[in-house]
Amino acid sequence: MDFKLYPFSLIVGFVLGIVFYWVMTRVRPLLDQVRQNLKEQREEAQTRRTSGLEDNLRRLTLRRAQGMHLAASLFSLDELLQEPRLLAPPARVEPGVAGLQDDVISMTLPYMPMWPEVAAIYRAPSLSITEAISGGANIVITGWAGAGKTVALAHLASQAANLRVQFGAGKEAVPFLYHVADLQIQQDGSKDPLHSIIEAASERAPIFDLRRLPQFIQQSF
Repeated sequence: MDFKLYPFSLIVGFVLGIVFYWVMTRVRPLLDQVRQNLKEQREEAQTRRTSGLEDNLRRLTLRRAQGMHLAASLFSLDELLQEPRLLAPPARVEPGVAGLQDDVISMTLPYMPMWPEVAAIYRAPSLSITEAISGGANIVITGWAGAGKTVALAHLASQAANLRVQFGAGKEAVPFLYHVADLQIQQDGSKDPLHSIIEAASERAPIFDLRRLPQFIQQSF
């Protein structure tokens, strides 16, 4: 058997081994930290689920959302809901920047947010509320009284309460549905706005959940 030793390959392998060992010594603490963080998140989620506090809040939010319409004494919201659709404002046109490809309707029908029924007749492009907030987008829903703004938010809260929609990077958000006039937020900024949400949630929460409710809401937000 003819055995040959190649010094160049030996040196390259030796150097690569040292580099690999050095990289692993630097990366290992980071991997351990990531593994520990994932373990803590799983334990926290499990604790929240098993405690029943999150389930109680979801049920209360769902009950409130399903009753936010005129025929609440006869039907739940999901029984007569027509899925809310949103009209997005046209994309900003900037010189030198390629815009989105417009369809025929978008090019001929002007953007009229005060008359959404016109866009509905001509089947203008629209978004569901879950599509509108995907990717962490912040939105403002505007329209005349009776256009369906409250119903749209109630529908979104119901979807989140039933774990049918996720926000962000697969996060199961806990929905809190309150009218801003019911939160008693101080205009001078002297009070943490989150305290107003805690007070509003405590009004209808079970008595056994009151002690743990503030910490849970803090963690949720």
